[in-house]
Amino acid sequence: MALSPTIPRQTLQFRFSRWLFWALQDRPSLRTLVARFWPSVTVSRAGLRLRLYPGRNYQDRILWSSGDFSEKRSMAALLEAVRGRKTLILDIGANSGMYSVTLARAAGEGSEIHAFEPNPVLQRQLRENLALNGVTDKVTLHGVALGAADGDTTLHIHGWNLGQSSLRPERADAGAIDVPMRRLNGYLADAARFDLIVAKVDIEGVEDVALLPFLNEAPESHLPDILLLETEHQSLWNPAFPARLAALGYRERFSDEGNTIFDRDRSALGETLKKGTAGA
Repeated sequence: MALSPTIPRQTLQFRFSRWLFWALQDRPSLRTLVARFWPSVTVSRAGLRLRLYPGRNYQDRILWSSGDFSEKRSMAALLEAVRGRKTLILDIGANSGMYSVTLARAAGEGSEIHAFEPNPVLQRQLRENLALNGVTDKVTLHGVALGAADGDTTLHIHGWNLGQSSLRPERADAGAIDVPMRRLNGYLADAARFDLIVAKVDIEGVEDVALLPFLNEAPESHLPDILLLETEHQSLWNPAFPARLAALGYRERFSDEGNTIFDRDRSALGETLKKGTAGA
């Protein structure tokens, strides 16, 4: 499939397109129609090439319309932490792969990235972005949701922003699909051979559902050294989840863009994250 060109940012077409997207925020029927027919674009940013679908995904809209990542400071902090290090990276709620691609390019020799994304539409886009950046050998895509048991679950789809789809029905507006669910424990058998374990978890209010069973059972060698959580919906969490994080020694090092980054009480990693944030 040929790649669609980026709309030049200085043109009237681009300015009108950007205005149209934001003008339709409160017009669900019209924005759904626009999302269905809006073409994809391919952009270059920070040495990456990314295939975007602005009509259906918020983070794609932000990069397309502003020229920068929606979570640039969070991403910069993780980039600095993994750069040149043999790292096991868990991208839970991988969306279209912006974190997976970026971290795969920065992490050291022997690093592995496991990207978890249950939405088949986003899986296809993620594969496109992995191929565009030559990192398919570093990133393994798992088309599953994570939870307390192996089985099946329901993913509720958000039509205007596929990245906002969730296991919580109130987080969506465009139907639902059945997807496989797996336990995180099964993906960390080789964790001890890495210098660093990093987990980024952005799954729209069910971060506790995916992580609490894992944190209650995982051996020390499987626990992430650095943990990025989307905390925008933390009011929905089981109170046992933040309590468990604190008991395991996780301390907040960064909070911005709806995210919080924790490390496990290791001062060197804390300084690394501070440096990454300062350079963002």
